[in-house]
Amino acid sequence: MIWLSMALLWTASATEVHRQAEILLGNNKLAEAAKLCRTALSIYQPGDLGSALLLRDLARIYRLEGYLNKAEAASRDSLGTVERVFGPEDANVAIGLNSLGEILFEEGRITDSRHALTRALDIAEKSMPAKSAHLATILHDLGAVYQMERRYPEAEFFYVRALKIRRANSEQAHVDATARNLATLYRLQNRRSDASRLERGLLPR
Repeated sequence: MIWLSMALLWTASATEVHRQAEILLGNNKLAEAAKLCRTALSIYQPGDLGSALLLRDLARIYRLEGYLNKAEAASRDSLGTVERVFGPEDANVAIGLNSLGEILFEEGRITDSRHALTRALDIAEKSMPAKSAHLATILHDLGAVYQMERRYPEAEFFYVRALKIRRANSEQAHVDATARNLATLYRLQNRRSDASRLERGLLPR
């Protein structure tokens, strides 16, 4: 007869609850997903990688619900565990920093967002493939930060890099998002022909 340790049973239970929460999140049932995430979180030991993944999803839920303070706290807790488990230069840390940077941006803390995203980019360029979708997201977000700061040359640099990766990956929805931001940036600089070319779908190469 095989006896499973209680800790193993708890982990299996938490994993299943987390899986159900992700299904609810995918169906935009945010309140129910958050409740399941908190249930699973109570099963894990603090500092476990499983708890970090749960906190990442919980941060996403709080952000979608508009609870940005809670989202930031959950994101920071998740990031701390991921950094401890994988080390400070791991791609998972870059992904966590990107998520944190987006939350800080939505909170209006643009300088803090730029710091988080700049560190994310530094890690991502060392740890991710050159055409990584995650890398493109970081570049896009940095473009938005610099645009908000009215540092237009830097914003263009990051948008164009993001756009090239997204076009190479045939991520049309993401291509359109970056192209729209870049077109807006061009119009802010009275570069109407560049903006019109983008809006017609003639993306810069």
